[in-house]
Amino acid sequence: LNAVSIHKSGSSRLASALLEECYQVYFTTRITLLRKTIALHLESVSKNHGMMSLIRMGSGYLSRVCSLEHQLFNSLFIHNNNEESSSMD
Repeated sequence: LNAVSIHKSGSSRLASALLEECYQVYFTTRITLLRKTIALHLESVSKNHGMMSLIRMGSGYLSRVCSLEHQLFNSLFIHNNNEESSSMD
């Protein structure tokens, strides 16, 4: 049973509640871990570069962070159907 199947099937209210709690703890923890690092990076860029560079470099940096966070979330909570079928063999 994975996060997607719990959400889609509505297996049980308890499972859904536990999944929602996992999501909340996960996102709260990730925000806590990333907030200071992101702020320091953007502050450093703003001190060493002009406004246009800050916007360009900052948006590229945030785009990479979001992409990596999306990959991490998927690796923890979303399972590929191929992985499930091969693990059942």
